[in-house]
Amino acid sequence: MKRFSVLFCLVTSFSFIATTASTQKAPMKWGKVAEEQLQMTSYPQDTQANAVVLCEYGSYTFDFGQDLMYRVKVHRRVKILKRAGFDEGDVVLGYRKASGHSLTVKAQVIQPDGTKIEVSKKDMFDEQVYDDHYRKRIAFPNLQEGSIIEYEFRQSSPSIYKLPTWYFQEDIPVMHSELRIVMPEWFQYAEMVQGHEQLADFQEGKKVLQTRLGNVDADHRTYIAKNVPALRAEPHITTMRDYMMRVKFQLRSVDIPGSFYENVMTSWDDIAKDLIESEYFGAQYLKPRFAKDLIAAVQPSLMDAKDDKEKIARIYNYLAHNIAWNESYDYFKDENINKCFETKSANSAEFSFMMIALLRANDITAYPVLTSTRTYGKMFPIYPFTDQFNHTLVCALVGDKAILIDIPDRDRPSDLLRRNSLNRQGMIVSDNGTSQWIDITPSKQSDIIMANLTIDEEGIVKGDIQCNFKGYTALSERRKARSDKAGDHWAAAFGAQAVDASIANVKYENLDAVSKPFKEKMDCELSDLAQVVDDYIYMTPVFYSSFKESPFKLEERNFPIDFSHPINERIIVNVAVPEGYAVEDMPEPVNLTLADGAGKFLFSTSQPKEDMVQIVMNVQVKKLMFLPEEYAAVKNFFDIVAEKQQEQIVLRSTMEEE
Repeated sequence: MKRFSVLFCLVTSFSFIATTASTQKAPMKWGKVAEEQLQMTSYPQDTQANAVVLCEYGSYTFDFGQDLMYRVKVHRRVKILKRAGFDEGDVVLGYRKASGHSLTVKAQVIQPDGTKIEVSKKDMFDEQVYDDHYRKRIAFPNLQEGSIIEYEFRQSSPSIYKLPTWYFQEDIPVMHSELRIVMPEWFQYAEMVQGHEQLADFQEGKKVLQTRLGNVDADHRTYIAKNVPALRAEPHITTMRDYMMRVKFQLRSVDIPGSFYENVMTSWDDIAKDLIESEYFGAQYLKPRFAKDLIAAVQPSLMDAKDDKEKIARIYNYLAHNIAWNESYDYFKDENINKCFETKSANSAEFSFMMIALLRANDITAYPVLTSTRTYGKMFPIYPFTDQFNHTLVCALVGDKAILIDIPDRDRPSDLLRRNSLNRQGMIVSDNGTSQWIDITPSKQSDIIMANLTIDEEGIVKGDIQCNFKGYTALSERRKARSDKAGDHWAAAFGAQAVDASIANVKYENLDAVSKPFKEKMDCELSDLAQVVDDYIYMTPVFYSSFKESPFKLEERNFPIDFSHPINERIIVNVAVPEGYAVEDMPEPVNLTLADGAGKFLFSTSQPKEDMVQIVMNVQVKKLMFLPEEYAAVKNFFDIVAEKQQEQIVLRSTMEEE
């Protein structure tokens, strides 16, 4: 933002020279490893761990030389315990090739016998991400069970607005993690320590920095965490980083006595005003010259659109079929709209700017909505930090209804956001430089599967299956259908209960009409779904569900369950009883409800006719966020859903009775 560049010029004009080196002893030295760590074969506190961080030590200091910048030094040492831990030997470090930015790295492998293998330059690769953003990939050679990987990197940056987040917790255990930071009193940072684990130690003291203008006091802080357990990936979550123990720093204000004061952390409206005035944001859709070629190309397809909803659908469809997403999320443009139209490629912000420009050119009010994807992390509206955003949506106003629009996709209708965008809230940036937070509400979801099945005397099950999908399952099934016209993916989806399943005569409805429900119909043979034992046939009727297994395996969970969208799956199975057999036993019905109607599981069996059994299963979850104290109830709910699907219908032969 422009105000920060002014701030930096004022600060750096003093050309300070300061000594910020710590006199504390570092927790480890390069290449010096204790014998017991060399010989370690498992981590006693987590015997399932594939690797363990022996120590990670970092320091953040400020350099007041010719240019103001912060310097980062990180020293990391990881023990490989199992072959699955070899992934720790593929290290990626992000950096920028821009003025004032630098990165230097050294790395080595230490074998259990103490042999050291230096990682050569040929095992370090630089990859461009976009513009001046790069990443250095380190491939550690000659790894074996028991190896230790060790690396140290030093990085500098003039972007003091936000310091790197320090993670004390990872998806592998951490024995020791330590961060030291020296902050001159001129710079006040908001500090956020997050996560469920506790620091083992926190030390804070004062340090004097010597500058050309005299001595300056500085805070010297040390954060230490020990024996931090692994936080491994679990389903139905935003990103595990949201719940890892970490500390973040964001510049709040700059106060140089007698010289300069700036309140950096102002308000969302101030940020919105800067965005509107930025050539990388507001100018892209507010100035017609940036979109004139695109607008001219799209206008002919809108001539006979009957209303605004149809205009939105046609604009969305044009972009979906003519511009490719470059797989990059952002809230700033890399290229202007005309350039994106020329190259047929855009990031998420550029797509939104194109959509807004086209909507406004056709008299539809539209604004950008800044948000964070689920994989990027949660937002905290209380803190006006733009680094919380990595994505841009569009809010279009049709009558009194606000419609949110995401990156266009030929298989996804314009009113269905990406799953990754369902992160609860976003911030509208208005033309007058004001902001407004809004809720991001997922579309309704409905999966209906009905099967009509017969069983012969040898236990062979045949029949037909009909599916009706709305929402995200419709999206995924459409994509599968395009690449698998024969429907072979369905046979694999039936799982262990129908390993030898075969599918034939697959028919699709509304494959290209993405705004309508996607329908499938197929014939099936499920040869191992039933077993004949003497005079009995045992059949497992529920052969398919998205919840064949409970997604929740942990006995306890210290972070929320976060469903991206509601769940509504209905399975109906009609089984014709073969001639000469009668129903001996059927599963007991279940009617299970979560507290406050947050979810419901219905399982019923009936015999509408003497020669037919009907099984109906309905799984519904309306509530999206469950707190850790609700985990046991939700786990029990899905455990019961999975268990009921294992139960069987028992048919008994009546031949001898006759």
